[in-house]
Amino acid sequence: MIQEGIVVLSLKGIGPENDFFILPTYTYFGDFQILYDLKSQLVYKSGESKHLITMCLKKGKLKELMDDYADAKAFYMKRAWHRRIEFRRRMKKHQLKLESIQNAKKKQPSQGAKKAKEKKPKDDSEDHSSQSHSFSNSDESEEDSLEIEATESSVDDSDSDSANKMSKKKMKQKDKFMSKIYCDVDPLAELVEDIDPEELERISEDEQTESREDILKERNKKKSQQNAENI
Repeated sequence: MIQEGIVVLSLKGIGPENDFFILPTYTYFGDFQILYDLKSQLVYKSGESKHLITMCLKKGKLKELMDDYADAKAFYMKRAWHRRIEFRRRMKKHQLKLESIQNAKKKQPSQGAKKAKEKKPKDDSEDHSSQSHSFSNSDESEEDSLEIEATESSVDDSDSDSANKMSKKKMKQKDKFMSKIYCDVDPLAELVEDIDPEELERISEDEQTESREDILKERNKKKSQQNAENI
């Protein structure tokens, strides 16, 4: 449990662009990894320059408490599974976002190609200047008519502007709330092209832990090697 400070969830990698979720003070983490014997796919790190203070509970003690209280175990097992799904959803959406940014950078033309496109022949610029001069009179008359239409439409749009201001105010409040939890997320586009629920519930290969028998065999092997070296 986080007693002071915040914890940032990040993809495995170096750089702030990998951050995608924030756990505020008085929240907790590591529950579904312990209760379902899963490896962590994420990096949990302090999100502020201040000290991070957490209250920790050993894995064996937590499982012992869950075995003693069946109702509490059922409640926390269900909650832990839903938390895992939400963390994986945010993780996968952030991975897709980073991939789209990288693909967009690859498709962008080089600076030399941009400069070549920006350069235009002198003849074309002279033709455009002559055309703009010939149509200057007609443009002035069109501008006058547009000004009259604009004044008429401004009166009709006054009511809609006030409604838009109210909706923008609500959106700002929502964005402010979302920024406390999510890192660089657009709330309106959050549910667009969401991740398949079956994909979120599936146990990934990097989450699977070794069986208890394999762990004990490895420990016994190391102990026997240490004993042989000490003789």
